[in-house]
Amino acid sequence: MSPLACIAGFAILTAPQSGEKTITDPELGLSFTHPKSWQVSRDRSKAWKITMPLEGGVKASLEIFAVSFREPADRWQEYQALANQNLKRTVDRQWQEEILGVPMLLTRIYYSQKDVPMATLVGLLYGAVPKKMNFRLTAPSAGFEQAEQEWRTALQSLRTISGKLPDAEDPSKPPPDPVLQPATPKNQAVLKPPTQEKPTRKVRGRAKLPARAAGRDVVFTYPGGWTATPDGDGFVLTRGGFKGRLRLEVLGTLDSPPPARALSALSGNSLGEFSKVTLRDETRPSYNKAGAMVTWVRREGLNVDQPLIIQQAVGDCGDYYWLIDYRSDDPRSARRERGAIQDLLDIAFVELAP
Repeated sequence: MSPLACIAGFAILTAPQSGEKTITDPELGLSFTHPKSWQVSRDRSKAWKITMPLEGGVKASLEIFAVSFREPADRWQEYQALANQNLKRTVDRQWQEEILGVPMLLTRIYYSQKDVPMATLVGLLYGAVPKKMNFRLTAPSAGFEQAEQEWRTALQSLRTISGKLPDAEDPSKPPPDPVLQPATPKNQAVLKPPTQEKPTRKVRGRAKLPARAAGRDVVFTYPGGWTATPDGDGFVLTRGGFKGRLRLEVLGTLDSPPPARALSALSGNSLGEFSKVTLRDETRPSYNKAGAMVTWVRREGLNVDQPLIIQQAVGDCGDYYWLIDYRSDDPRSARRERGAIQDLLDIAFVELAP
């Protein structure tokens, strides 16, 4: 039996022992204990960054993210394989084990970094929860076995904050409610953001780009100053002084995934391109000035030893939507270009051609 397979039976009962500390993540609804020797921090994106000292002065890094993913489990594994293929890394094995009664999707990867053989284990806890635990354990190959064993030992203490075990994810069912969060006391006030309404006076961009979506002629409207060049099924948008690559797709819900799922797939696929994420920023869905419901995710970090910035966004316009993928390897120009991207997102819209 695998080390993870028997965890569900006692994880809720496990208590911290002497020489251990506890990590609790309300967004994930999970908690686990770890050795005091681990150096633990949390970055601006709320990802956990952990350094594990190993024998011989070697160190392993462990990163834990909260991700939204509701596609089939095999799709996640496809994304991991594709991302590492693009990075010219070797996917040694993909499999799944069980933890807390739900699948843990695992991928083991081998590659070299500055002539040092490296190994990475990527995992996704595939539970029916709004935010899933995604981890990435990386160490030199010489110390990877020890690092993996220490991480598996820590996972034996994994438990839900609420004490209720999750169900396995089923993408065919409606999205889950955040049921794993601790109950709010009756006498505690909860402040909720006001419900946003569609803008009464819609602003549309001066530039118009004819496109096809779901077999129909549509028009993508956007701010002036951009130039659109066909690129496969989409377009590349450029403007003066713009160094990053911004790609646009115009899609319809009749023959494409729902907008939120399309963004989740795009974001999940690109996560594997990062060897390290230093910043993750995202927005809640909100209407832009044109009336599109916009959501975006931005990550900054490294692809091995090269900077990598990726921002992806979707604009739900009803039966049609737009999907944007921005990439840059120049942090300075990416900061300058962020304002231009936001101006685009603020009034981008797609509708049937007149």
